Amino acid sequence: MVNETQVPQTRTVGGERVALKAFEDFDFIEELKAIGLTSYQQKVAIGLMIGRMMSPGSDRHTYHWMAKKSSLLELLGGLKNPPCPSSFYRVSDALQNNQERFIDFLYRRSQKLVNQMNQKSVIVFYDLTHSYDTGKKRGHLLAYGRRKEKRSDDLLVTLALTMDRRGFPQSTKLYPGNISEPKTFRETVDALKMAEGTAIVMDRGITRQENLDDLAQKG
Repeated sequence: MVNETQVPQTRTVGGERVALKAFEDFDFIEELKAIGLTSYQQKVAIGLMIGRMMSPGSDRHTYHWMAKKSSLLELLGGLKNPPCPSSFYRVSDALQNNQERFIDFLYRRSQKLVNQMNQKSVIVFYDLTHSYDTGKKRGHLLAYGRRKEKRSDDLLVTLALTMDRRGFPQSTKLYPGNISEPKTFRETVDALKMAEGTAIVMDRGITRQENLDDLAQKG
């Protein structure tokens, strides 16, 4: 009778397959072609993005995850070995440089898939959150700021996010970790070009009188 079975080198596959199916449904490869990525770079880009979904971390972390813990290389096809780290960095930079384009594409595509293209957004949710950095390198977005956890030992970066009433992200933007929340609001509203009559949901930290007056003027 077998009391124990050991499998020394297991790899995940389920989440990767679901994520790949989503990329297929969104025709995202065509968007990667449009920014000039080669067929090989497109696979690297998909690998990077799925890696961030499945196991969030740095490019180096994603490289290790793809090489040691995931079956994604086999699912992608044509990538027998993990891409060299320099390929990861180059493709990651290309994705970052086209961030706004991708967010807009994904939002429009998601609305089309759920048959919402002809319905304007009447409710928009806006909020900010922080993430902390424990690395040694200092970037221009990293700064000490106020945290809800009452910690002041790590540098922060701030993420702003807007969603429609169905929970689909409409825009995201990174700000320095010490940014004042109310200061980000007007820029976000102007960028979204919201229709008159849109209701905006936000927390009390953003509702300064000048922001409310500005919204009233925009209808």
